[in-house]
Amino acid sequence: FDDSTNAMMIHAAATGFGTGVFTVEFWMFSDSTHSGTYQPLVGFVPVADRNTTSSYRSITFDSASGSEQLKFVNQSSDVVASGSSTVETSKWYHVAVTRESDNKIRIYLNGTFMAESSGTYTENFSSFDRVYLGRRGGDYFKGYMSNVRMTSQVLYTKNFTPPATEITG
Repeated sequence: FDDSTNAMMIHAAATGFGTGVFTVEFWMFSDSTHSGTYQPLVGFVPVADRNTTSSYRSITFDSASGSEQLKFVNQSSDVVASGSSTVETSKWYHVAVTRESDNKIRIYLNGTFMAESSGTYTENFSSFDRVYLGRRGGDYFKGYMSNVRMTSQVLYTKNFTPPATEITG
């Protein structure tokens, strides 16, 4: 991804999330030459607001004010953030974001539990028809993503060893 025009779009119906449990996981490498502080990794886009970034739900890498962290963002407010200084540029990281049956969003970094939403998150993803990798409106990711997997299962509920080989299934 080049920080200006490269992104990938997937039809969101393929995720099958609805109001149920899910896991989104991938490997990421953020380039240190990114021009901004906000880098979208995975963005869910509602049918009615494809061009309105405030309607996106997204997993982001945010380096504002030097506090590099992963976030799950609902429109323009954070649902959960991994904590400051947890992610550095120019390094590979495994990221997993889950919603369990208690409707809490959890973030795992390199297999380690990092954060949990303080409240429940019951968003119905059935009204989201696109998933963008590396884009949220006019914001783009600069770096690499690999082995992206989205499933309507909770794959991780505690610390784990990230997959060291190609993700399948």
